[in-house]
Amino acid sequence: MAEQESKRKLAAAKREAQEKAQEMVKKKAKEATQKVVKKAASKLTLRLVSGAAAASIVGLIISYIIMTIQFFIGNLLESKLVPKLSLVEILIWGCLSLLIFAAIVAVALILQLLADPWQSSIVALNAALDWVKRFWPDF
Repeated sequence: MAEQESKRKLAAAKREAQEKAQEMVKKKAKEATQKVVKKAASKLTLRLVSGAAAASIVGLIISYIIMTIQFFIGNLLESKLVPKLSLVEILIWGCLSLLIFAAIVAVALILQLLADPWQSSIVALNAALDWVKRFWPDF
């Protein structure tokens, strides 16, 4: 009788340990799933906001700012809070950066030309003559 009682207690203890292990595995799986879903939702939200904002000029500026923040904080600093840009998004961001830089240089040149047109034309003419003299020294 005592032997059967100890077997029952042992079986109950095994069952209880299995149930605890199953609950623990379920809890860890649930936490991991929630973490992945939260990260995907964050990335999707940022992409939707960027895409919706890109419909206007102001939206393009906001999208560029968001992409710049994502590039520096997400990609370079590898933050867990800010999602990284994909390769295609990095290429788009790089092209936009080059276009913005070229536009700033063009605006600066135009402002310089408007501020003092004679000085600007003299500088441009001297630069052109120097370029020609490099190829034709007898000029």
